[in-house]
Amino acid sequence: MDFGKPTGGVLADTKKAADTGDYYTALAAFVGGSVKAFFTDDGEEENDRAQLRILTKEMPFADVEWASIRILLLAGNDDLVEGMYKCPRCGAQMVCEGEMADKITDLPVIFLEGVQKIEYELLHLVEIRDKSGEQVLASCQELVMHYPTIRDCIKAFQRTGISDTTRLQYAVLSEAIETVDGVKVAPEWKRMWGGQLFEKMDFDDVSAISKKTQAAGQQSMIEKSCSRCGRTFKVEADTTSFFASGLRE
Repeated sequence: MDFGKPTGGVLADTKKAADTGDYYTALAAFVGGSVKAFFTDDGEEENDRAQLRILTKEMPFADVEWASIRILLLAGNDDLVEGMYKCPRCGAQMVCEGEMADKITDLPVIFLEGVQKIEYELLHLVEIRDKSGEQVLASCQELVMHYPTIRDCIKAFQRTGISDTTRLQYAVLSEAIETVDGVKVAPEWKRMWGGQLFEKMDFDDVSAISKKTQAAGQQSMIEKSCSRCGRTFKVEADTTSFFASGLRE
């Protein structure tokens, strides 16, 4: 992938989406409008503007987020990630801004090698039944997913909005499902049963699947040390706010 500085039109499209709370469409507009070319594995170059926007939406969300950060830095934004963190031991508040802020360029990035799938076997069989409890409408013991794309995220946002972030996350994961118990699932299945599937899952399963989907891309965990009690702990850098603040600049 080759990208350049965003134009005024790209920024306008990005901010229009961001103002509605649709962070995913904003990211797609920002990166899709700034990409100059995609390169295939055999070295061929794709630089048609309309096709670039389409290809961007097929990228894993993690890759789009990473690209958005690099484009912001290319446009001259500083690489500081500011935040306020609370010590889990003594409760002291730690304000990290200015010279105390972290640098996003110091955070590690993990890239996917080729097309990879997430295969997962649930700890417990999940069954979705009708109101009487007698008929099983959908069930799952094993599933195969791709890494959620920015298109998956956009579709999920359109279904749930941003008011319920947990169910938004479930909708994103649902869009990434490819097979359940070895059977390919249709988009209609995802819309009808995907969210309920994750709601009925054991928490450990949901957590494990979420971690697998976040294993690639811009890593966000940073280590802090409390100046009051000395406790060392890990917190998550707010990369979303980094993107939003970069647009304001």
